[in-house]
Amino acid sequence: MLLLLSCTSLSSLLGGGAPSRTLAKFRSPAVTQPQVQQEERRPFATTPDSRVWVEGRDLVFASGEQQHVLLQGVSKSLNGAASPPGFFSLSTKRQRSKHEVSLGVLRCDRLLSAARTKRWWMGPSFGSGAADVPGETQFLLCEVGSAYALLMPLVEGGFRCTLSGSGSGLKLLSESGDARVRTSEVSNALYVGVGDDPFTLVAESMAAVAERLGTFQVKAAKRPPADRHLFGWCTWDAFYQSVDPAGIQAGLRSLSGGGAPPRMLIIDDGWQTVADDPGRASGGAGGESAGAASAVDAAASSGLAAGEAASEAAAGGAAAAG
Repeated sequence: MLLLLSCTSLSSLLGGGAPSRTLAKFRSPAVTQPQVQQEERRPFATTPDSRVWVEGRDLVFASGEQQHVLLQGVSKSLNGAASPPGFFSLSTKRQRSKHEVSLGVLRCDRLLSAARTKRWWMGPSFGSGAADVPGETQFLLCEVGSAYALLMPLVEGGFRCTLSGSGSGLKLLSESGDARVRTSEVSNALYVGVGDDPFTLVAESMAAVAERLGTFQVKAAKRPPADRHLFGWCTWDAFYQSVDPAGIQAGLRSLSGGGAPPRMLIIDDGWQTVADDPGRASGGAGGESAGAASAVDAAASSGLAAGEAASEAAAGGAAAAG
């Protein structure tokens, strides 16, 4: 569960006086007057010198005047879209809840992959071939000569695609996670982008996927939240699941005394669960919710308006549930 409380000032939260002038440099801009600088969104454009296509059973791309074979021996189940280029669909003869398709031999000099290591975390891996690509890979950047290729397995409808390596071969896995949810075709299973600059390639590829799927927006298309300038404190690393009202108040006072007054407080006691944590008392009928409410009450009683505390707690609970 994660609760977010914003404070007008640390002094009001702790009931103290006005902050010292020596702490002025730690103050954040007022939330009511945010200085937001909008980034210009760069639309993705495929130019004649940046192309991807399937030739025979090889996935080939051109960058400038050079051609490179990225994947050798691609399954016939993978089909490239005529427009927009770079998107590949998965088509099989039988409806299944899980499809595993060979992408052939991966040919690159170096690679960087990001794979899911837990349900909620991803971690990087480095190498030079498919054997270095772990299961659950969701992002694969390959260096081929002086060019770069980015492979991104996609999520469409009830199916999620990932990459994995075995020996010199690369595989694409598409699954629903439910034996009753089956399909024989995934229209947007894989995106492959190419370019000469890896940073530009990632930015343009993400924009292309966002436009194609329509399920998310890239950073350049979003308005940054006003409170991003506020310095805040999250209780997790200090208390983990043992957070309590006294600890919260002590932590706030300690940060203020050290010259870093937080303007935002995140009460975090771990991922939301449907049962009490092992070895943790339920705390009565309210259980975990009662403990969170006590922590919020402690912050509210120290100076945060009761109505603001309640609304922020509700917002935090909704975010945790999501």
